[in-house]
Order: sequence, then C-alpha cells, then structure tokens
Amino acid sequence: MHPDFDERDFEAAKDWLRRRAREPRPAGDLREGHSLTYRDPDGRLSVRIEVRCETDFVARSEELEDLLRTLAMQVARSPALRWVSREEAPAEIEARELAEQVLLEQPFASDPRQTVGDALAALQGRVMERVEVVGFARFDARGGPG
Repeated sequence: MHPDFDERDFEAAKDWLRRRAREPRPAGDLREGHSLTYRDPDGRLSVRIEVRCETDFVARSEELEDLLRTLAMQVARSPALRWVSREEAPAEIEARELAEQVLLEQPFASDPRQTVGDALAALQGRVMERVEVVGFARFDARGGPG
C-alpha cells in the first residue's frame, strides 16, 4: 500500500501523480541523452555533439534533432570553439573571446540575433524540461585547426 493513498483510490492516485509531475527534478537528473554526428560533404571534417535531458520523449524529439544538427554544423564552421559554456572557460579569457571560443555564447546559426544559449533556453521553454549540451568534438582531417 502507498503511504499517500489507498491502492483502490484512483482519484487520490491521480492527484498524487499530478503533484509529483509538477515537482522540480533534482539538479543532476539529466538521465536521457542524445548525440549526433555531422560529417561535411567531403568526409574530412566531422563533429560529434551530445546533449542530456530529463526524458526519452525529448531526447527522441525531432525538435531536439534539428537543434543538434544546426549546432553540429555550427561547430564544424567554428574551428576556434573550445568550450560549451562560460563556466568551463578559464577565467582569463576576455569577453570578446568568449563568443569565439564558447559554444553557448556564439550567435546562433539559424538566427544570429540570439545566442546558442538563448536558442537552447527557448527549446527548454517549449519542451518544459532542462536540456544541456554536455560536449562536442571536432575532427578535422584536412590538416587545419580542429
């Protein structure tokens, strides 16, 4: 038997589930992930990007897939990128360099009026859960910086 309701009291169980669904999740509760690999047409440059989110519903959503594809192409075009967020960057990095070297600080490729961080926040607002970019890797076999 559940401590909050009798096992035959379906209305109490539904109320409990509704309250539980509105409770904030613990900060580290990003248990679902999704990653995408982008390869440029000549096959010599590829990018792997990974996000974590709270539910598999969002992890498998077309909206998240579209965002990942856009971000992967943005990382491919930005060889100076080093970090996902400002918190990862060393303290001595100047503000003007952040937009160059920090993914979330860059102008968003699909809408340069907002940053990548703003686009991610907008997605979180639409899906009603936290989504975080946890990392990216850029592999460049063309001999340039990567």
